[in-house]
Amino acid sequence: FLNNFYDEKGIFYIAIDKKGKIEADSSDILHMLFYLDKNQLNEKMKKTIDIIAKRLETRAGYRTLSFNDAKKISDNYHSETIWPFEQAIIHNGAYKFKLNRLMEVSKRIKNFIDEPYELMFEKNNFIEKGGNNVQLWSIATQEYFKKYADKSFLLLI
Repeated sequence: FLNNFYDEKGIFYIAIDKKGKIEADSSDILHMLFYLDKNQLNEKMKKTIDIIAKRLETRAGYRTLSFNDAKKISDNYHSETIWPFEQAIIHNGAYKFKLNRLMEVSKRIKNFIDEPYELMFEKNNFIEKGGNNVQLWSIATQEYFKKYADKSFLLLI
């Protein structure tokens, strides 16, 4: 299945609709690591993931879309956000594939979830909290990083 979403030019597609393949620098590409088996990614794919991750990097982890791709979408709730819970998913997948940089960046969220807000935005290198000021998944993210910041819960299953 992954072959439908990755091509020989080193491009990941985040979706396929009736118009064709949709390309974007999206955190979907990072959190998919959680769901894949180790044998489903080759070294070229890992390098592509690393390049995309750098475009999504913020002081609080990874944003949902790169700045350039976010400009194309009017819905900033889904395009400019940093989701605390997604950082835990990315961290777990990165651990599985030994992608240390992704682990380090995703756990930056720890510095911003003292209050478990639903989401965050990065504006002019400043992190703004938004959405619900107490969100269950952000509380769970706090707990996850207290226990697994330097490892993964995948070791336990």
